[in-house]
Amino acid sequence: MLRIHQSASAAQAKQYYTQALDRTDYYARDGEQPGIWFGQGAERLGLAGEVSKEAFFALLENRQPGTQQRLTARDKGDQRRPGWDLVFSPPKSVSVLQALTGDERIREAMLTSAKETLAEIEAEAIATRLRRGGQQGIEPVSNLVASLFTHDTTRALGDNTPDPHDHIHAYVHNAAWIEREHRWQAIDTHALHIDRPYYEAAFEARLAARLAHDLGYHIERRSNGWEIAGVPQTVIDKMSRRTAEIEAEAKRRGITSAADKGQLGAKTRRAKGDPIPSGELRDNWLAKLTPDERQAIATTFNHARGPGGPQLGTTPLQALAHAADHHFERESTVPVKTLLTSALKFGVGAVTPESLREQFPRQGLLTAKADGRLRATAADVLAEEQAMLRFTRDGRGACDPLGGYGEPTFRRDDLNSGQKRAVTALLSSFDRVQILRGLAGVGKSTALGELRNAIEAQGRSVFAVAPSTGARDILRADGFHAETIAMLLTSEAQQKQLASGVLIVDEAGMVGSRDMARLFALAERQGARVILSGDSAQHRSPARGTALRLLEERGGLKPAGLTEILRQTGKLRDAVAALAGGHGEEGFDRLDAMGAINETPDAAQRYQLLARDYVDTLQQSKEALAIAPTHAEGEAVGTAIRTELKSRGLLGSNEHCLLRLENTNLTTAQRQDAAQYRDGDVVQFVQNVKGGWRKGDRATVVSHGESGVQVRTVSGEVKALPLAAAEKFQLYRTQELTVAAGDRIRFTLGGTTRDHKRLSNGRVATIAGFTPGGDVRLDNGWVVPKEFGHVASGWTVTSHASQGRTVKGRVFLAQSAASLPASNLSQFYVSVSRAKGGPGAVAIYTDDKFALRRAVARSDQPITATELLNPRAATTPAWASMLERVRRLAYHAKVYARLGLDHVREQLTAAQSHVVPREVSYER
Repeated sequence: MLRIHQSASAAQAKQYYTQALDRTDYYARDGEQPGIWFGQGAERLGLAGEVSKEAFFALLENRQPGTQQRLTARDKGDQRRPGWDLVFSPPKSVSVLQALTGDERIREAMLTSAKETLAEIEAEAIATRLRRGGQQGIEPVSNLVASLFTHDTTRALGDNTPDPHDHIHAYVHNAAWIEREHRWQAIDTHALHIDRPYYEAAFEARLAARLAHDLGYHIERRSNGWEIAGVPQTVIDKMSRRTAEIEAEAKRRGITSAADKGQLGAKTRRAKGDPIPSGELRDNWLAKLTPDERQAIATTFNHARGPGGPQLGTTPLQALAHAADHHFERESTVPVKTLLTSALKFGVGAVTPESLREQFPRQGLLTAKADGRLRATAADVLAEEQAMLRFTRDGRGACDPLGGYGEPTFRRDDLNSGQKRAVTALLSSFDRVQILRGLAGVGKSTALGELRNAIEAQGRSVFAVAPSTGARDILRADGFHAETIAMLLTSEAQQKQLASGVLIVDEAGMVGSRDMARLFALAERQGARVILSGDSAQHRSPARGTALRLLEERGGLKPAGLTEILRQTGKLRDAVAALAGGHGEEGFDRLDAMGAINETPDAAQRYQLLARDYVDTLQQSKEALAIAPTHAEGEAVGTAIRTELKSRGLLGSNEHCLLRLENTNLTTAQRQDAAQYRDGDVVQFVQNVKGGWRKGDRATVVSHGESGVQVRTVSGEVKALPLAAAEKFQLYRTQELTVAAGDRIRFTLGGTTRDHKRLSNGRVATIAGFTPGGDVRLDNGWVVPKEFGHVASGWTVTSHASQGRTVKGRVFLAQSAASLPASNLSQFYVSVSRAKGGPGAVAIYTDDKFALRRAVARSDQPITATELLNPRAATTPAWASMLERVRRLAYHAKVYARLGLDHVREQLTAAQSHVVPREVSYER
């Protein structure tokens, strides 16, 4: 593990490190090693060997050790950040073995691995801000000044004794030598923070390789990391009391993020106690173990007395291939360091950063720099994007207008002018692919209905698809013949219905590039036209690619746009319009000015306030929707709402526990990895697989290891799980969901009731009661089996799940600092725009307005493979402008050829008289 803490002041750093400088560890040790200097910057200052208090404190105060002259030019006094504390920690089993066996080789391996990783950080991640030509930029400096301190225990716990906890503090001082400027200057650690996961994985990979190759220990990969094989989990748990304390305190405070838990550990640590001799501590720890546990530790140590050779199994190329398969399932381009991070974790114990970098060029990936970072993509990802663009560009001007050559007529008399313009543009277009782009709440569904009527009046069939069953059901309710994209792509019978028809893709912004490319290929085979309806500013697809945005920006299409927001009114409409326009901070400020944002630092009070307002809305017979960016915060909100409902007597007193299957959301590559499984996990097949597996079959994991995964079927048979067919099953963790009469539940996967009624994914239902056997009876009379499993609390949803919904009552948004990693402009825009009405229709609850405002201004638009490898220049070269003019002329020639001579004369006559004829959307 690698954690990074920035010191708030020199005084704070002095207070923390005073005892470390007096005694190397929290507790006095025989033969202890002092803190040591590290880095090329330290060498330039003449600092080597043991860290002295005088030199350390001088650097904290921005003074040169020895001379006490000011070090960097700018000195802000108390406001200056003196440095950063980088804490390297191994998995718990490493600390346990070292503490209980006294194997000093482990400590040396850890220190060497930390130094090598710190040297990599020094070479790559330390920069400074320099002004050149009136512009300030970031430049690498490749040197640092660091002080290393080795500790081997936690602080004292409840019984006044610590737990084993080897870790190294690498304090990076805020100064680096700038050779070109010939001076010392403050450093910028942005790259270090961004790539922290990589450096953490690099440290652990180096350490694991040393433990395996040099020391002879065997490394066991797990779903959440790795441990030394042979160290019982019971021993790890007994020696992790500090972790248990922090987890309990985090739960009490409503803290869910790992980063916040790390900060909580620093805030709640006890004072350093009196030193305890090493021998006494080891006796204390051993006394807590059973005889079998002590024997297991001794056996593990005795089997690792000599070099063990490299751990077999994973080669660098295999690790890189796994990382590529994993990331490119959901992203078109990935930072190279992110790929290396996943490869290091997959090959831990066998691969190192050095071996991966050596083999990376052989992986066949395409790389380029974007936004200052080296990113990679795959050839097949680029190919599918280019196939989409080719189909779109080749189809420009190639078709007759969907509405014919006459003036369109509208059946509805309630269309506004924007809707009429958009429908007219679509009906009169000569393009095979068209886009209906509409903001949230602009009446897109109404326009689509009118468009369908006009197309069918011309004798063409219309087939609509959507990425989710919820969006499909909305289309069906609006009168469309609709299906999910997944169903259309797998059903030959459905595909034949597209012949010479029109395919409408709703919520197209949530369709990934792979599925979009397959839809286009299908449309090409069937001779169908395609209309994409969506908003690229809303949530993107969980699969790789932002197909709609790529087609808008690179496909040469002119979308028919709907911009008049109908769902919101007054100041709320203005706020939503700002968010839709990409102005996150302005939208946030407008919401704040209308009193929509409530800042309550205490989590319990904040959730209680939200729950009270939510239940008040329900009791006023209004619709209420609670949204959270993450499942973790959603669960906290849901618990608060249930507590409030109970206190008002709105839930039944007889509670039942239902099986809940929580999707692990692993990629196919991860599901092929046996290390990702846990005993008790549930596998459910979504397609038939050879070996007797049928769609819908479930099996429970009974064992997993290097030989594979064994599962028990419902009939009791134990058999191997076909990991090679991982794309045909999903993996779930089992939990319990406590419910009572009056509770709302949400179905997270489609299925059937006891009485063979169809349950749709995303459906929310109210529980009326329970059968004598424990099945759930819904308020519409349907009975859901208690073992159905695919259920969650219906009191909250994520913003992804809320997309497409319209709430006529109030929307309550819980967005604390714990959810900031999942907070961005798209997420905030989707959440706020669910509300129908004026300012009072939205209420937002946070613990930090400033942090939330900054987070929701951040764009979540990923870089496509096309954009990575063919970036647009800031200025257009002359040859590119000429090429674009040629393309326009060619397009107009195709259009005029289809219009015929009479239409050409009409256009020329109109142009001469400055009269614009009927709107024809062939201008580009």
